[in-house]
Amino acid sequence: MSGLKKVVLGTLLATAVLALTHAWLNLGFDPLQFVGLKKKAVAEEARFRVGFLPVT
Repeated sequence: MSGLKKVVLGTLLATAVLALTHAWLNLGFDPLQFVGLKKKAVAEEARFRVGFLPVT
């Protein structure tokens, strides 16, 4: 595999991991629930999620 392919593949993988982490922490996406390993709890829906807000 050429060096450029490795860089592109690594960049795509890192982007996918960041997108999944963002969805999990800020949008309420639960990967375990998505694959069917965890049932959805009603109390979890009402919980307010606070994301990271950079302060400058």
